Amino acid sequence: MKSVTVFCLVGLICGAVSAVPVFEGKDGLVIIEAESTASSRGDWEEKQTIEGYTGDCHFEFTGNKPATGPAKDPLEFQFTVDQDGIYRLLIRCHKRLAGETG
Repeated sequence: MKSVTVFCLVGLICGAVSAVPVFEGKDGLVIIEAESTASSRGDWEEKQTIEGYTGDCHFEFTGNKPATGPAKDPLEFQFTVDQDGIYRLLIRCHKRLAGETG
C-alpha cells in the first residue's frame, strides 16, 4: 500500500510541474509576458540588456535569420477571454538594425 501512495504523490507532483499555464482574460484584456511560456525555449534566451523590460528579464531570439528560413522554436500560449468580441494582438518588441551589434 505504501508504494502505491508514493507513486500517486509522485504522479501528482510531476503532473503539476508539466502543466501548461492558461492566461485568463479580464475585462476584455489578456496580458502575457513571453517568458511565461511553457514552450521549449530553444533559441530564446533570457536577457536583461534592453531597458524598459518588465518582470525578471526579456526574451531574445538567438536562432536563424530571416534570410535562412522561417524562425525556429515558436512560443505557444494558451489563454481564455471573458468577453466575446474582436481582439487585437499588440506586441512590445525591440529589433536590432541589420549589421548593428546593439
